[in-house]
Amino acid sequence: MDRRSRWRTLMYRMVYAMAVKISLALQRIGELHLLSKKRSLTFNEIVELNHCLSANSDYWLRMAYLENWSLLHYMIDDFDAVQTVCQEIERMKESLHY
Repeated sequence: MDRRSRWRTLMYRMVYAMAVKISLALQRIGELHLLSKKRSLTFNEIVELNHCLSANSDYWLRMAYLENWSLLHYMIDDFDAVQTVCQEIERMKESLHY
C-alpha cells in the first residue's frame, strides 16, 4: 500500500469516527439543554456537557483544518489533493445529516 492510499484509509477512519462522535455529542447536548430548562444540571451532567462541547469543537476544528488544506492545495495548483480534501469535507458534512 503506497503512502497516499494509507493516508486516505486513515482519513476515512477518522471521518467515520468523528461522524459517530459528533452525532452522539450533538444529540446529548440537546438532551442536557432541555434538562437544564427544567432543573439545575448535576455535576456529572455538567461534566458530560463539557465533553460533548469538546467533541463539537474538535469536529469544527477538523473542518477548518481541512478547508485550510483545500485552499492551500488550490493555491499551489494541486487539484488532485483539492479533490481528496473536498471529499473528506463532504463526508464530514454528510455525517451531520444522519
